[in-house]
Amino acid sequence: MRAKTVILVAEDDPCDALLLKLAFKRAEQQVEIHFVQNGEEAMAYLSNQPPFQDRTRNPWPDVLLLDLNMPRVDGYDVLEWLK
Repeated sequence: MRAKTVILVAEDDPCDALLLKLAFKRAEQQVEIHFVQNGEEAMAYLSNQPPFQDRTRNPWPDVLLLDLNMPRVDGYDVLEWLK
């Protein structure tokens, strides 16, 4: 069993990504955060596609934080794909 909660964050804004990192650090939560920059990468991560096929380095997330307005594939498309 994993000791940390794994969170996948799909966020294209580096400032927002940094704020999330700082918030989790300040809250002293034992989490492992993985970032992708758009919905296309989020779908690749979740479907074990390159470059995310190594589940040791890219474990299955317990939580998905999804920006709805991203380039390429937006968060709405990812939600539809997950459905």
